[in-house]
Amino acid sequence: MHDSPSRLELLRFARRVVVQQATASLAQIDGWIAVEERAGGGVPPRRRDAAASA
Repeated sequence: MHDSPSRLELLRFARRVVVQQATASLAQIDGWIAVEERAGGGVPPRRRDAAASA
């Protein structure tokens, strides 16, 4: 009997792993964004006249 996983099963497993890792990365980045928003961080918006003189 053939007990090793098929190529399709391996590809589906790989996809689940990638989705899990991407979800964790997005959650981490969303956390960093929330921290910056609470701290009032970020780059102040450029003034229109400053863009014209650059």
